[in-house]
Amino acid sequence: PCWLEVSSDRFQFVAFLSAVALAAVGCFPDYKGEHKTAHPLFTAMSAALAVLWGILAGIWYIPVGGIALACILIFLINNKTLKAYRNNGWYNALYRIKFLFWMEVAAFVSIYMSVWVV
Repeated sequence: PCWLEVSSDRFQFVAFLSAVALAAVGCFPDYKGEHKTAHPLFTAMSAALAVLWGILAGIWYIPVGGIALACILIFLINNKTLKAYRNNGWYNALYRIKFLFWMEVAAFVSIYMSVWVV
């Protein structure tokens, strides 16, 4: 509700769609690899819409900076793991370090910060 209240009428639907995509993530949990397509798809869609909202709200530096910082930290912390699993392909290496999960966390932390700032 706070997110919708601070959104302008022009792009309020982006906040709503991001929340709907997050509900879809919960409908397709990544439990024992059952939903290998739907879960990552809705996760990426929810995070991308959340970041798009921050850009449309005029505080683009918070979500973009948060995502960039998270990427740098993920790759610095998991450098040895990435080197070890890179031979099996980048998908397996990124899956092993839970890259998509941490990107989603970074996107939503930046949106919480953006809503707080606005």
